[in-house]
Amino acid sequence: MQLTFVTDLGQTYAVDIDPDMELENVMALLEAESSIPPGEQSISHNGRELTDPKATIRALGVGEHAMLLLRRRVNVPGPEGR
Repeated sequence: MQLTFVTDLGQTYAVDIDPDMELENVMALLEAESSIPPGEQSISHNGRELTDPKATIRALGVGEHAMLLLRRRVNVPGPEGR
């Protein structure tokens, strides 16, 4: 299945994956495309963040030719990190 990931910076990545691929593996693939490490990725589909790394793309309700939002998480340091 082909999926399109769009970043908040306007970059677009089209990837072909198996619908039974787990989200964590899709995130690893996206790291190679976008240089965003999986731990910093936030992926949303239809306004809902996909958070279960072991769930398959099919189980997450993502269909063929879907467009997803890929954002880089910004970690704000707590008081101890200042």
